[in-house]
Amino acid sequence: MTSVLTSDNIDGLESGVKALKYDILKSLISRMGHLEEQPAYSLPTLLDPRFKLRCFESESNANKAKDNLLLLHQRSPSITSGSNSHIETGDPKSKRRRVSNENPWKALDDILSDDCLDIEERTSEMEVQLSMYLKETLLPRTEDPLLWWNKNSQRFPNMAIFAQTFLASPPTSVPSERVFSTAGDVVSEHRSSLLPENAEMLILLKCNMKFIE
Repeated sequence: MTSVLTSDNIDGLESGVKALKYDILKSLISRMGHLEEQPAYSLPTLLDPRFKLRCFESESNANKAKDNLLLLHQRSPSITSGSNSHIETGDPKSKRRRVSNENPWKALDDILSDDCLDIEERTSEMEVQLSMYLKETLLPRTEDPLLWWNKNSQRFPNMAIFAQTFLASPPTSVPSERVFSTAGDVVSEHRSSLLPENAEMLILLKCNMKFIE
């Protein structure tokens, strides 16, 4: 039985295709339309010297990515430059905190004021590094961004730490999936009476046999 295309069939087909396109576009927008607003995606883009702010569709999202990076730096007190590491190097400020205990509230005020100053100094330094970084020429797309950061880590020490974090290879579930597959081979229908400790031992030996040999 053959079907004959008529003008009504064609119109119905076109309307169906349009509806399908609309549904696909709507689904893509709902799932991926807000990626630029999520730090998990915006920060790696910002810290990639091949893209920086060039790939952001919205200027507000680009500015939000910069703000998120500065905010993340503020919340990371362990990331300090050599000039701001007075707590670790035994600067007189840290000694003053320990001996200023005559008035507990005075000591607390000193600590808070020093911490605030430290955050402001580190934020200012980070802003300078970020501004210099954004003025750099974009790295060619075929180049390795991690090699670029390795060469320029001394120029942008604070940013390089975040680049190592956000530009690293994403984690994978392949090793755990392989362990599950091995467990399925060990505990089968013909070996369903294995004790848990024996099954665990067999799986361990199977997965690490290559290291033993």
